Amino acid sequence: MGAAIINGINHDSRPSYNRHYSRHSRHHYAGYRQEYKNRHHKKYKSHRPGGYWEVERIWVEPVYEKKWNPGHYNRRGNWISGRYENFLVQDGYFQEEKVWVWH
Repeated sequence: MGAAIINGINHDSRPSYNRHYSRHSRHHYAGYRQEYKNRHHKKYKSHRPGGYWEVERIWVEPVYEKKWNPGHYNRRGNWISGRYENFLVQDGYFQEEKVWVWH
């Protein structure tokens, strides 16, 4: 009788479980992980940076190539001296880029 009283005093009132269902087990009960997450992570802020993506249209300049245009006669029969001229290689265009905009 004395041993039962001493054991009752020395151990807390929590029931003891076998190894599979201890309070530290992952499978203690169905919502354990969610409850832990709610209890311990509520006070922390979100780690996402403040801002958003925005699509910006950027004009890309046309590309010209400088070439020698030799002397020649035009349609009216006038002589045109040889000279360097810019010839269009690629038209200019708009390009869309994603840009991060901070709050």
